[in-house]
Amino acid sequence: MDVSWQQQTAEYSAIQPHLVYELISRGISRSVQSGQDCMLLNIQVDRFSQLKEDLGIAKAKKIAHSLVMFIVQQFDHNIDCGRISENCFVIVLPDTSEEQIVELATTICQQISQQVFDIDDETFSLTTSIGITGLNENVPSVERGLERSEEAIAQLRQNAIEGTLEGSTESTTEAAALGNGAKFYVPDIHSDDISKADAVVITAKKLLGKDAFSIRYQPIVALIDGGSGKEYYEVILGVKAEVPASEIPEDFIANLFKSEIAAEVDRWVISQALSSLTGKLKSNPDTQLFINISAQSFADNGFLPWLQKALGDSKLPANSLIFQFREIDAVRYLNQAAALCEEMKKTQGQVGISNFGLAINPLKTLERIKADFVKVDPLIVVKLANEGKRKGDQGREEFQKIMGGMTGTGIDVIVPCVETATIIPTLWQQGVQYIQGHYIDQPSFTMDYDFSEGP
Repeated sequence: MDVSWQQQTAEYSAIQPHLVYELISRGISRSVQSGQDCMLLNIQVDRFSQLKEDLGIAKAKKIAHSLVMFIVQQFDHNIDCGRISENCFVIVLPDTSEEQIVELATTICQQISQQVFDIDDETFSLTTSIGITGLNENVPSVERGLERSEEAIAQLRQNAIEGTLEGSTESTTEAAALGNGAKFYVPDIHSDDISKADAVVITAKKLLGKDAFSIRYQPIVALIDGGSGKEYYEVILGVKAEVPASEIPEDFIANLFKSEIAAEVDRWVISQALSSLTGKLKSNPDTQLFINISAQSFADNGFLPWLQKALGDSKLPANSLIFQFREIDAVRYLNQAAALCEEMKKTQGQVGISNFGLAINPLKTLERIKADFVKVDPLIVVKLANEGKRKGDQGREEFQKIMGGMTGTGIDVIVPCVETATIIPTLWQQGVQYIQGHYIDQPSFTMDYDFSEGP
């Protein structure tokens, strides 16, 4: 049902659920084809039941019709819209972001609250509640899309009740009048309705919006004499302690690197790290940070231009950061990873490959990607640490093969997860350049490790 605001006819007031269901279904299909969510707005008059009781059904319907006409006139283009019940007016908008739709819906609510409606020689003021939900492949049915928008309205009105009743003697019924706003549906990440991948994206968006991510720094220290003279830290992404564990999906950080929002989180981490490093370099100009980035970042054509601008704004040299990506991502996106490495070299930047050694031919990857560092996968380190504890353990042989392949390459090897001193002699004998782990120091919110102490 594609209509223009100029067509002010009774069709807007007609209750036609089948047409509304069709436009929602089309919205879901369109988002699947385009990859961009459509948005469903469920618009309802606050205290509509009380309105009918006070004024009668006929006059309440006229008020609802006038409200619909007012809303439609706020758009200067055709919109898909319709009524599904006495007090449920639905609009479906294509290709609109969550931020845009919340701003638009909030503006509509404000305009309605400031408008005076003339009905049968009487004037009325109204407020509305707008529940919003995205329409995409994760919406299992039209009915579920509508239910989500209803849940958003219920939460909006519940928040209004709680906010009004705090320190007030008003009744719950009176407080419920204060919907007057818009809310985007945020699903329960533990619901069967939500996939693990979607739970990660939903949580990441929430944490970014509330600035609830955190970063810590763990030192990477030289095992052999000489080293580079640099003071290396790896940036460790986490979640602030005040965020309840119940709000975080299982294996959240690990799965985040595989999610569609990973590149956005990468940029947040880089921005935070640049800010911290600016102060640190004033006291120690030899500090360098290892920053993990996802495949989504180095496969994104906009990443390098963004990074160059971020570095320019920070006035930090490109070689103050060492970008590190997982071996599995490097193998999957070999050309993009190699291109990123080449561009970093042009600005004297450096690159590391983490989780190294699990590929079928890990040394083959290094022929294309001119990495400066490789960090051995923790599974290989655990095998090596358990050498002799289990019969037939091949940990030492596997590790020796990796170290042998590093000979003459100029690539420095980092061994993470060093939890005790017992493994250090073996690593030293194998020629490992750097080690990292809780035996050295735990991740800290400050870069204050004393590198003069050594491992």
